[in-house]
Amino acid sequence: MREQVGPIDVFICSSSFESRCLTVAQEISGLLKDKIVLICHNVDLKTHLEHNTKHLLKLMTDSNVRMVEFHNDRPIQVINQLVDKLESIKQGTESFHYLMDITTFTHEGLLLTLRVLRSILKKSDSIRFIYNEAADYSTEETDNNNKWLSKGIKEIRSVLGYAGSLRPSRKLHLIIMLGFGTERAAHLIDTFQPNIISLGLGHAQQSINTYFREINEARHIQLSSMFSNVNDFEFSCIDPEETKKNLISQIELYPNHNVIIAPLNTKISTLGAALVAFENKNVQLIYASANLYNYKGFSSPGESCYLMDLPDFIKLDPK
Repeated sequence: MREQVGPIDVFICSSSFESRCLTVAQEISGLLKDKIVLICHNVDLKTHLEHNTKHLLKLMTDSNVRMVEFHNDRPIQVINQLVDKLESIKQGTESFHYLMDITTFTHEGLLLTLRVLRSILKKSDSIRFIYNEAADYSTEETDNNNKWLSKGIKEIRSVLGYAGSLRPSRKLHLIIMLGFGTERAAHLIDTFQPNIISLGLGHAQQSINTYFREINEARHIQLSSMFSNVNDFEFSCIDPEETKKNLISQIELYPNHNVIIAPLNTKISTLGAALVAFENKNVQLIYASANLYNYKGFSSPGESCYLMDLPDFIKLDPK
């Protein structure tokens, strides 16, 4: 991995109750001496993150570490912190190589960070994204029917910076990128009462793991049977550019509709959803916060990582 990631000036990661937050950091810590490291950590989950946060800090002893506080219900404060930390890195015309480990950000935290990065990075900068696949989810459950990542819905909201331009006169097209979270998906449908439901399933040849895909497929069938106006489609879980194409194709099937996308699958596919929203200002991205996460057995680290270059991620130099 060290040879593949290339030069790094700034490393961005997120502390988490998932041990996967350590995987990439452990592999590349030797490359980060005297480099800038931004560790995002959710202060509302401090007791659940404390062990892994300390481990990350220990790995980064020789780095210039800057902590970024995330909050569950204060996205404006998160945005302001990200802007302050990232703006402080810029030094005149100097360019930087960024590497962002997207593995254990929340979907909302990832989207907020992507929005700020896209606004601040210069064309002369470069950024790569890396994701550690999971070996398993809901690791303490052996019965696939009982596997869970979160329970309950605390709040549904549009993600700050991704509100889209929705017209009251238009019908609603809700696109759900389904993962394990069928409870969240059903709640979203009940809440929005959309005219069109597009229920996405990870493509068999574009999924992280065939085992996960089989679980998702069973839940997809279950959810589809609960609602009458469901249209099925497939999307890539491993290639954000391909995910973007899949979503655009689905949007174009129903022109003149308001479009809301709920990314509930891999962080890679969430990155693809962000790319769509960056280009189409009429698309809204939403986030459903959970009442409870599977802190003890959310996931276990896999052996492989996905390294992604997105040449068009950085827009024209900000004014």
